[in-house]
Amino acid sequence: MDVTMISGSTFLIIIIMYQPPPSSRNKLTPRTFFSEFSVLLESIAIFRGELLILGDFSFHEGFQQHVHEATHRAGYTLDLVISRHSSHTLKNISVFTGSPSDHHIIKCDVNISSPLPIKTTICHPAMCDIRVENFVRDIQASTLFTSPVVDLSHSIEQYENVLCDLIDKHAPVKERSVVLPPSSLWYCDELWKAKQMKCRSERKWLKLGLEIDLL
Repeated sequence: MDVTMISGSTFLIIIIMYQPPPSSRNKLTPRTFFSEFSVLLESIAIFRGELLILGDFSFHEGFQQHVHEATHRAGYTLDLVISRHSSHTLKNISVFTGSPSDHHIIKCDVNISSPLPIKTTICHPAMCDIRVENFVRDIQASTLFTSPVVDLSHSIEQYENVLCDLIDKHAPVKERSVVLPPSSLWYCDELWKAKQMKCRSERKWLKLGLEIDLL
């Protein structure tokens, strides 16, 4: 229901709303309500004058709004943080001014535990165990020296087979357990390249002391 009141130069629209609790009987859903409510807000946004929205939205039960101070430089509370009443995930919510944006910064602690480390087993040749003198001696005693193949394609195959056999002999495959780093979806290739560039510039600055490497 809406009521329009005109008093002198004041034009006031009062909208009284009631949203019955969703149930299987009335076949109402939260999605239906928010969709219709969005359409309503879009339609009344073009009206000039004062606006007052009252009523029972029937969505207060189970949810709580944590921001109780202005989040916009004009003094409005436009940015909200909503959670369930039964939730203890959020704490230490505060609003910081001074942001370059016209919206303030909302800071809160999210009480969730870090993901458990993921362990896996990897296999790799023990290249550090190779004794160079023994490896060189076996290469010189192999068919690469005693009976080399002239044909190019067969020569490549011979080269690969001999070296694979020698690596298996001198650097046998070992297994070891490692802990995988946590997956960060926000850490993309662009950030990785920027970090590499920063590290290179930092090393150059420490070595040469040039201001250009600080940019």
